[in-house]
Amino acid sequence: MTKLYDLAVIIGNLREVSYNRNIAQIPIESAPAQLRLEVVEIAQSPPYSRDYDEATPPAEYSSFRQRIVRADAALFVTSEHNRSLPAALKNALLAGDGDVSAATVSEAIKRYDVDPGKPNPVTV
Repeated sequence: MTKLYDLAVIIGNLREVSYNRNIAQIPIESAPAQLRLEVVEIAQSPPYSRDYDEATPPAEYSSFRQRIVRADAALFVTSEHNRSLPAALKNALLAGDGDVSAATVSEAIKRYDVDPGKPNPVTV
């Protein structure tokens, strides 16, 4: 029996229609049968605060953390913002850090940079 791998797709852009979201559709639509790719939305998470970890974290943090732990790997599709990650993605990573080890998140990360101003081939 073939193992089914679960990949959490995290898009670093909050826009409903974005280059990143469109690029993320490529592996989602062309994945082989043994891969299940699901977009994990990050727009609903409130701004991260360590205070939440000392009390009851918001439900959005808990569901994000549970989804990441359940995944076999994470696929980040993001653009570069001032030589760094977008603020929304940083917020999601901070929120997800509560009970997710770095090893869990970093097992398989593939980053696609999307810059409409430069040719940047995407390989899947």
